[in-house]
Amino acid sequence: MIEIPIDYQKMAKLFADDIPNRPMLFSILLGHNPGRAVVNEAAHPSQCMIRTNDALVFVSRQVDQEFLGQALAYLRRSGHVGLIWHPGVQDLDPGKADRIVPRIAFSECTSQGSDLEKIEVNLPAGFELRSLDLELLQRCEWKPAIQAACGSLDNFLAHGFGVCLMNDDEIISEAYAPFWGEAEVEIGVVTHADHQVHGYAALTCAHLVQECRRRGAEPYWSCEIDNLASAKLARKLGFTGERRYELRLYRAAS
Repeated sequence: MIEIPIDYQKMAKLFADDIPNRPMLFSILLGHNPGRAVVNEAAHPSQCMIRTNDALVFVSRQVDQEFLGQALAYLRRSGHVGLIWHPGVQDLDPGKADRIVPRIAFSECTSQGSDLEKIEVNLPAGFELRSLDLELLQRCEWKPAIQAACGSLDNFLAHGFGVCLMNDDEIISEAYAPFWGEAEVEIGVVTHADHQVHGYAALTCAHLVQECRRRGAEPYWSCEIDNLASAKLARKLGFTGERRYELRLYRAAS
């Protein structure tokens, strides 16, 4: 087991096509976002684990128990780990997790442009949709999460984009497309607490989905199963292809 630089040609083929959070994984493999890789051997790896900048870990198909244990222990020495665990690797034993978080992924969005435009036209008087720039990002609720995932705000703006729903100069809702894969992008949204339950997240995300498609990528959605509001919003926007998986959380090794 050895850590080597991210190498798309060596590593992309090792991961299942239907791995959860695939756009996030490929945003790292393509060099859009930072990450680390451990493999069974450097020249021609057949087993691989990739850690995102904010501690999520992807496991390639066909890993064996020995590699899984060694690589997980190695990655835990530098911090907490959130292991993305799915049916392709569930015959193996990653060891007892400190916490298991059930999640759901939506791999397709069936809404057409006209469906999304019907949501977009409900923009209230005095509201506007504004593209994220560095100044606006500094004021956003999800600034720390985006900075952690992408390495820096500048890197996010170089490889991703986002939009805010504004009322005058107040941020109402934030929607992000930070994880760009080959032809799909994982998105997320947050509405500030004082403005929830008014449909603002749907309005902001409908615009974001349209812009993702204009840029040549299909949107992808994931959330915790207990986040009923997020799952409901995904379905309202036309997301389908639901698949359950687990995020297995491990504390950093002492």
